[in-house]
Amino acid sequence: MSASAIGDTARSFVLRQQTAALKAELDRRSLESTTGRQSDIGRSLHGNLGPLAAVEASLARAEAYLGSASTAETRADATQTALTSLSSLSDDLAASLISVGTGTSSTAIAAVAEQGRTAFDAALSTLSTRVADRSVFAGLDTRGAAVASADTILDALEVAVAGLTSAGTVEAAVNAWFDDPAGYASLGYLGGGDLSPVEIAPGKSVAADVTARDPAIIDTLKGFALAALLDRGILSGDTEQQAALVKAAGESLYDSSASRTSLSARIGIAQDRISDAQTEVAAEKTALSTRRLSLVSADGYEAATALTEAKSQLETLYAVTAKVLGLKLSDYL
Repeated sequence: MSASAIGDTARSFVLRQQTAALKAELDRRSLESTTGRQSDIGRSLHGNLGPLAAVEASLARAEAYLGSASTAETRADATQTALTSLSSLSDDLAASLISVGTGTSSTAIAAVAEQGRTAFDAALSTLSTRVADRSVFAGLDTRGAAVASADTILDALEVAVAGLTSAGTVEAAVNAWFDDPAGYASLGYLGGGDLSPVEIAPGKSVAADVTARDPAIIDTLKGFALAALLDRGILSGDTEQQAALVKAAGESLYDSSASRTSLSARIGIAQDRISDAQTEVAAEKTALSTRRLSLVSADGYEAATALTEAKSQLETLYAVTAKVLGLKLSDYL
């Protein structure tokens, strides 16, 4: 009786073990059939996870490069758009200034002076462009504004030109203030130093160093400021000198066109580099993803065949178990 009891217990234990193993195999094969991935990657790679780890690391680097390139692309696009807007404002105002500057109509001068002030406000607003709550033209100090308000700059310029009585001296004083480190660079520009180049692909980087203190932008602001000062009443009472200042402002804006074009071309080159880098890294990412898939994917036919086999074995085991559990003492007698 004792031996028979031990035998029954052992048999029951073996059957439970076999059932659990077949259920686990069935679950594993079901997962592989539905997901197309190995359920036990370590087992499928025979414990050698080195190649997979290398591919995963390379994929992570590719993602990081693509992220950096996307950020650089957004910034470059915003910079280019702002420069286009600045050029449009400059060209429109310059045309009006040159036209009015050839005459001595106080009414026309007042009208173009008001246009100049409006354009100056718009130019400074353009330089305050923000992307993802980061100031585009403020360099390292991306949290704050890139430039001071029009009133702040014009107040400082009024002090610089106080007492001057000719268009030539006013223009010279305005130019000197913008070029003086204690002038625009200190009171008008509120940003920080240049941003460091951004790495966008292995061995490739792109500069994101355009700020509101770039010479091309400063040259443009000089013309806007000259026109805006007329709206403050500079050289009031001397229509001839005011007309001369109107003309000087228009010529200044026209002259700044070349430097803006050069700056825009520089940004265009950066945009091309970013696009090329994105294409290169995206292709590498695709290749790496394919390689990773080959390491972790399960053979669909093999998984389906194994699933069918495991299901059949489990059904057979259930049948055998049912017969064993149904045996009675009379069956042995």
